[in-house]
Amino acid sequence: MKPRADYSARRDANTARMEAFLSSIIQSKKVHFNSVYGENQLSLMLLGTRPEYQQLGAGTALVEWGMQKAREQGLALTLFSSPQGMGLYRKLGFVEIANCHVQLDGEQECLDMPMLVFRPWQDE
Repeated sequence: MKPRADYSARRDANTARMEAFLSSIIQSKKVHFNSVYGENQLSLMLLGTRPEYQQLGAGTALVEWGMQKAREQGLALTLFSSPQGMGLYRKLGFVEIANCHVQLDGEQECLDMPMLVFRPWQDE
């Protein structure tokens, strides 16, 4: 049995929502990334820039670093995007392949996260 994550340090966290988020991410990654690319992928996770560094190229530099690593190793580069990141990822050549939907039963609130991939072999 898989151990539950400990969210006790997060006083602002809704445990049920955090677990639903994690479960949705894990399942979507298995279905849309791992089943297609297996070990032949790098994943960008939790990429963000502080507001004072936005629009200065910091995010682009981080993503391009990952893209270069993917090119060097001949691997796909996968990620889940926020709405704020979609423009950058599309501009850099990422393709949306699926959507990760997070929602607790009985709740109207939900979160949809586009799932994107950069395939270096299609970049040439």
